Amino acid sequence: MAENLFLRLGRVSGEDHLEWLLLDEASGIIRLRGEGNREAFAEISTSLDISGATYVMLRGEDILLTSAKVPSKQPRQILQAVPFIVEESLAQDVEDCHFAIGDRNSAGDVNVAVIDNEQLRDRLNLLKELHIQPALITSDVLQLNLLNSNALATGASQTDEENTCQVMLEADRALIRYGHGLGFAVPGHSLAMALTLVPEMNKAQLYIAMSDPDDEAFALTLAQINAELEQPAEITALDYHPFEQLCRGFDAAAINLLQGQFRVEIKRASRPGSWRSVVILAACVFAVHVLLMVGQGIYFDNKADRIESQARALYTDVFPNDRNVRDLKRRWRAHLGESSSGADAAFLDLFAGAAKLLPAGSITLNNVNYNESRGDLVLQLETSRSDGLIEYSQTLDEAGYDAVIGTINQGDETVKGSVKIKSGGSAE
Repeated sequence: MAENLFLRLGRVSGEDHLEWLLLDEASGIIRLRGEGNREAFAEISTSLDISGATYVMLRGEDILLTSAKVPSKQPRQILQAVPFIVEESLAQDVEDCHFAIGDRNSAGDVNVAVIDNEQLRDRLNLLKELHIQPALITSDVLQLNLLNSNALATGASQTDEENTCQVMLEADRALIRYGHGLGFAVPGHSLAMALTLVPEMNKAQLYIAMSDPDDEAFALTLAQINAELEQPAEITALDYHPFEQLCRGFDAAAINLLQGQFRVEIKRASRPGSWRSVVILAACVFAVHVLLMVGQGIYFDNKADRIESQARALYTDVFPNDRNVRDLKRRWRAHLGESSSGADAAFLDLFAGAAKLLPAGSITLNNVNYNESRGDLVLQLETSRSDGLIEYSQTLDEAGYDAVIGTINQGDETVKGSVKIKSGGSAE
């Protein structure tokens, strides 16, 4: 039976603080639980036998969950555009942040998680020191899923997620999740004020789960919250300890921070005796591949001979007075007046192809730079919206060009940017 390890990492009084729980996936039995500093976890981790996956949660206070309207469907172009689109929501430079993308919400916007580069790197170093290889790192806010718990079995269904706001109180924190993949964490005493930041459309129904629903100290806060709502919040008791509640309802499809430079490959153990069948299969595949390559080589060799004979016959027909022609290609070029380097032709071909794909009226070409040694063409463009540059880059990719967005500068009324096109990836 698979036993999954769940970890939550944070800092308390400047020191690393960990919560852990080893849960049997089939029976729901907890094999191990606890919390403490890294030394406390290191003591018990040496004897851990994890047969399942390891899932890591970071505190929601350290991660910004937002969304971005990106027309492109290609992950590479989405990651290029997202930092510029959400830049105004950040409290630091985009160069210091790590961006992870998730799925799209009902409005078609891409869900995004943003975290400080150094902070994520510090968390990964801690896990490495503890010999932990996570399958996923995400925010604990994204694991707040009260709509699937037994406590709210008679309440809203999962289809109502866009119109609901879910809150879980634990100790001095409040986790808030709303819409599809959005949310944040705040101190518990700031809950009433924090809920005013949630869009009204996402508060048609508010669910608040806590260990003690009859807590008299919470009554005043609840009165403040209900005064701002069309219908009162539904208060329920947690079935488990808050951290255990997050683990039991864990969503492995949540945004994974292990993307881009932090992407890791999970090593999985093989069953004893499985290598022999793998080797046999690999040998068979290799033999078939070699036979196909030999057959393909014979076919293309014969085809090349036919094409060469046809080309020589055509040349003789066009230039009957030329005798003893050895380099047919060079002779054709000499007759056509083509230069030996072909640099000008390469530039003209690349520029002509890119210029044909420029959308008329919506994008202005301000400048053209061509690096002859690298064969790179850089177009300086101006448009009214950054979406135009993204769509143009996507059009170039679809046409077979290797196009990369360089810089995007947002002005008061226009957006200026550059697109680099590599000649090695141009379409034929």
